[in-house]
Amino acid sequence: MRTCFELTLCTVLLLSCESKTPSENRVSEVKHPSKKVPAIAREPPPPDPAHPMQRLPHSKGQTLYVPVYSSLPRLPERPDDELSAVLSVRNTDRGTSLTVQSIDYYDTEGHALEPVISEPTPLAALESRQFLIRQVDQRGGAGANFLVTWTATEPVTEPIVETVHFFNRGNRAFAFVGRARVIEQAADPP
Repeated sequence: MRTCFELTLCTVLLLSCESKTPSENRVSEVKHPSKKVPAIAREPPPPDPAHPMQRLPHSKGQTLYVPVYSSLPRLPERPDDELSAVLSVRNTDRGTSLTVQSIDYYDTEGHALEPVISEPTPLAALESRQFLIRQVDQRGGAGANFLVTWTATEPVTEPIVETVHFFNRGNRAFAFVGRARVIEQAADPP
C-alpha cells in the first residue's frame, strides 16, 4: 500500500514539473482561430448637438514604454511570485489602419532581449494583437519592458497598448494591468 502511494506521488510530482525549453523563453504571438464574421456596413451616427462628444487625441505615430512585471516579491524568505504577461496592442480607430513598426523586449537593466516582431505589422481598424511572455520566462526580471513603435498615414485615435499580468497557482490567483506611456510623439507635418 505504501509503495503504491509513493509511486502515485512520484508520478504526480514528475507530471507537474515545468520544463524550461528554449521555445518557452521567447515572446510569442497569441494566435486566435480566425472567425469569419460578416462586416457590418454602418455609418457612425450623426453628432448630437445636445450631447457633444469629446474629441480624443489623434496621432500619426508614437513610441510607447510598456512595463512588464515578470515577478513580484513576497514575504521575506519566500520565493518571488513568477508571473505570465500578455502584451496587447489594440487599434482603437474605427476607420483607419495603423502599422506596428517594432516591438522590442528589454530586461531590468535596459538590455535588449529580443525583437518581438520581425517586420512591420499592420493593424486594421479595430484590430488587436497579443504577445505572450510565459511564466517560466524570467529573463526580463521585475523591471522588464517593451518599447512599441507604431505609425499611421493619417492621424488616428491613439491605440490602447498595455500588459496584462497574471498568476495562478493552487488556490492563489491574481491579475493586473500595466499601461503604456508615450515617450516619443511623431511630429505632424506643417
